[in-house]
Amino acid sequence: MALWLGAVMFAAMLVGITGVAHLNRAAPGTPAGPGRRGGLVVALRDRQFRALTASYLTVGITMHLVLAAMPYFAEYELGRSALTTVLIAAFMAPAVLTTPLWVLVARRLGKQRSLLAAQAAFVGGSLVLALGAAAGLPLLIAAVAVLGVAFAAMQLMPLSMVPDVIAAAGPAGAASAGSYTGVWTAAEATGGALGPYVYSACLAAGGFVASGAGEHTTQSPGALAAVRYGFTLVPAVLMTIAIVLQRRYTLDKRAHPAAPSAVAQEKAEGQRN
Repeated sequence: MALWLGAVMFAAMLVGITGVAHLNRAAPGTPAGPGRRGGLVVALRDRQFRALTASYLTVGITMHLVLAAMPYFAEYELGRSALTTVLIAAFMAPAVLTTPLWVLVARRLGKQRSLLAAQAAFVGGSLVLALGAAAGLPLLIAAVAVLGVAFAAMQLMPLSMVPDVIAAAGPAGAASAGSYTGVWTAAEATGGALGPYVYSACLAAGGFVASGAGEHTTQSPGALAAVRYGFTLVPAVLMTIAIVLQRRYTLDKRAHPAAPSAVAQEKAEGQRN
């Protein structure tokens, strides 16, 4: 299996390298000038990019926490491990189906407003889930579906905002586009790695006792509370932090209709003054 996987990965990378080489010959990039070196520094100094990346990192931690916690919530809160499939389907199906609709919403409201609305909806859905099994399975599934709809926007909007940030940074941003996307990819991977660990910390704090395959250990009330609130209240808090960070991003085309040209003009005027 390892040999086959390695061969497929090798072939895929060769296709990617060949494709990039063809693109570079068809549309060669402009070499960075003497004053446009240090792409990583340019990316990290960009206030708009820092705000966007910090919010996206927090969102990534939150979403991967939720996905890791679903089996625990289904088994220990709802009492049926088979409901894990139902919860995941209720999360992923709306995310896939509503992605085109979010494109229309963004065109009408703007990317920033749409993203903030999705993040707020996620907080609301998480608070409903905090009611637990007492809320009834239909309401809980509907709340998970709200999380899925919000997840679609939280994947689509930030990715479409990164090119806006690069364009607004002018020639230095264009020359450092690889550094921007590199930092962004690193933040995405870090969020995916940290999410399950955050939930593990919640379970450990509640005294959750691990069990082996096929075993079912009776958990203490504190552990059961950690299962529920680690899946609901902790994501709500993290997403609230993401909203605060996201509000520091001001480079929205609704706020700057002529962006990035208007932003560049403002910068030039500020330098002359």
